[in-house]
Amino acid sequence: MPAEVALILADPVDPHRNVASALSRRNLGLLILAAGEYLARPSPAWFRVAEREPLSRDAALARIAARGTHVVVVTLPRPAKVVDDTLYPQIRKAERAVAEEAHRADFTVLGSAGAVDADRVLLLVEVTHGHRASVRLQDGPPAGIDRVGAYLEKWAAPDAAVLQGPYVRGDGSLAVETRRADREIEAVLRAALPTLSLGRDLAVGEGRSAEVVEMGSARESPALERARDELLAKRLPWLPPGPSIR
Repeated sequence: MPAEVALILADPVDPHRNVASALSRRNLGLLILAAGEYLARPSPAWFRVAEREPLSRDAALARIAARGTHVVVVTLPRPAKVVDDTLYPQIRKAERAVAEEAHRADFTVLGSAGAVDADRVLLLVEVTHGHRASVRLQDGPPAGIDRVGAYLEKWAAPDAAVLQGPYVRGDGSLAVETRRADREIEAVLRAALPTLSLGRDLAVGEGRSAEVVEMGSARESPALERARDELLAKRLPWLPPGPSIR
């Protein structure tokens, strides 16, 4: 069973099928916490869903501005004839893959969310800044090991595209500094998507394309509204509203 599966409940008809495969770790954690709160303070109110006004586009953009962050939206075509209990685990996998790629590319990831419309899958990632530094530090091997020769041959060549180095860092390892080709997170993710493991039915390439834009440019839809709420209005649902962000 894949590591991302939160709970395993065997189908009574097909023991090899997990009927809980669509349950995320987040929702399982929420269920465990809510059950504990209910047992501590039983009340019929726990069985009534509290109505909450979702964030509007303008309110979400104002919240991002107040936080000083950046939200990128990756849009993928929804695969046809794929049932929900197969699709949703792939959406969670794709969400993690995109967030992890942003982290590997030196963006500081604050959170991510995913949702699905009738025709598209949306993956949202919030980062502290939408632009990364123009200079990239290329780590090298420690001085004195065999790989130093190959590293110096590559980076000390007269035509090597370095801004500074090679030099020895404080920890005794070699390093060079190079210039990044792409600085904006949208460009970085757009280039990386065909190489990421997004799930069998969501993979980019072979006729399946993706759109990557900042949140203010994404087309409005119920799925975007749900993902926006999940990303920017996180709060335990049984708690009273928190303070407004100004």
